[in-house]
Amino acid sequence: GEKMLNEENDEINEQLGEYLGTVHRAWDEYPLAENHRKLDVEHIIDDSMEHVYTLSELYDFDLNFLRAVSDKLKMKLSSLSRNGSAYGMCHGDFYSGNIRISPSGEPVLFDFDFSGVCWRMYDVALYANAFGLGCSKDDIVKRERRKAAFMNGYSRVQNVSEEMIQSMDLFVPYRRIFNIGTIYCGMTNTFGDHFAINNTNRDIEMLKK
Repeated sequence: GEKMLNEENDEINEQLGEYLGTVHRAWDEYPLAENHRKLDVEHIIDDSMEHVYTLSELYDFDLNFLRAVSDKLKMKLSSLSRNGSAYGMCHGDFYSGNIRISPSGEPVLFDFDFSGVCWRMYDVALYANAFGLGCSKDDIVKRERRKAAFMNGYSRVQNVSEEMIQSMDLFVPYRRIFNIGTIYCGMTNTFGDHFAINNTNRDIEMLKK
């Protein structure tokens, strides 16, 4: 298939929402193995922060800020429902780079190596509420429009509670801590220290905004 277009498109965003809802619904029809990987706070936050702590012995990161964000996220996520369609198998990396558009115009999802069991709004937020959309006034307008179109499609095939919608913002820093810790700081043997330092400090500043 072809790569997705960079410009915003309400029709495509709504189609992607419906597509992800269909993927989630298909997963719900099959029992999961008890030992399947969980994208829980221990894996996403605690393990990621351990990588940050290790690299912070060599480089100066704003650990107090990251620790405060992590603790607040863990507290808020602890009360989220895991009932019904709110919790289940997730792709774990649902963004435009892992989606192609087929010749017939249908989205095709690939790259399942981050998949695991999590709150479904984690998957939704990775695209509909993406960190990379920014946080200026114009960015927020763009973000809200994408979220609205995506959720219109998603809710056509999945039951969505008000709690799920309200929780979506939590999964922006949730994923960002995973990126900072597991990908940037935890993979210096692959990408190098320079990559980790630049991306970690940049993302911390964006999180503060």
